[in-house]
Amino acid sequence: MRKGKDVAVKFLDFYIVHQNLPDKRTKSHFFPEHILFIPLSGEVRLGMDEYSFSIGPGFMGYVPPNRVHEFSSSDQAGERIIVMFKTSKHALQSEPKKLPLSQLLKEIIFYLLTHPKAKSESILRDVFIQTLSEIMEANKNIETPEHIIGKIKDLRLKKAMAVFEERFAENLKVGDIAKASGLSARNFTRLLGQETGLSPKQLIVSLRIEEAKRLLLEGATVLEASQSVGYDSLSQFIAAFRSRTGQLPSKFAQNG
Repeated sequence: MRKGKDVAVKFLDFYIVHQNLPDKRTKSHFFPEHILFIPLSGEVRLGMDEYSFSIGPGFMGYVPPNRVHEFSSSDQAGERIIVMFKTSKHALQSEPKKLPLSQLLKEIIFYLLTHPKAKSESILRDVFIQTLSEIMEANKNIETPEHIIGKIKDLRLKKAMAVFEERFAENLKVGDIAKASGLSARNFTRLLGQETGLSPKQLIVSLRIEEAKRLLLEGATVLEASQSVGYDSLSQFIAAFRSRTGQLPSKFAQNG
């Protein structure tokens, strides 16, 4: 789709926009509908009071109804799908969430965009919401690193998080990260555990696996993803990936 152009279709309580607008930004606003952001190219960043996360191809960003949020997209590429809908049939989460993209949802969206008068549209809409509900249920206890970091309140920890996010692929020591926070390694580990429930090692693993998921969805091999996020041992990477996601990286790359 040509840059700067929107394609939109509207059904009963269901609105889909196929948008290609790089460098788009909006100030704080809210809508009475559930909103789902699905990047096709480039990244989308969603900001809320205690939540802030970026999503790229292969992931979806969910915003509950009446939730004040800010939106921005990358300046080079900005093709995305935005779905707004209401539902009373399925229970959806009350908190924003970064979710893995379902191929079924993507296929339903593009079918409805290209067949807005299809007789099956009401059935497809219901399947869409049911599938989204199931994805949320499967991921309800899985917090992404960005979600975890977004909840941190202590300013000293926030400084250290910049080191985590920039250097997670390196062989970091706790002292290196603690130094950025102005805390001793012991006090840093204690405070991090209090605010996130994670140890420094657990947070690094979370960051590495999240980045590996993105690379796999973009076409990287399992070995390439493993090396890019800092694993010297392929077997250790596979074990960590399976422990965090419940599946092998090769399977994840196939299913998306």
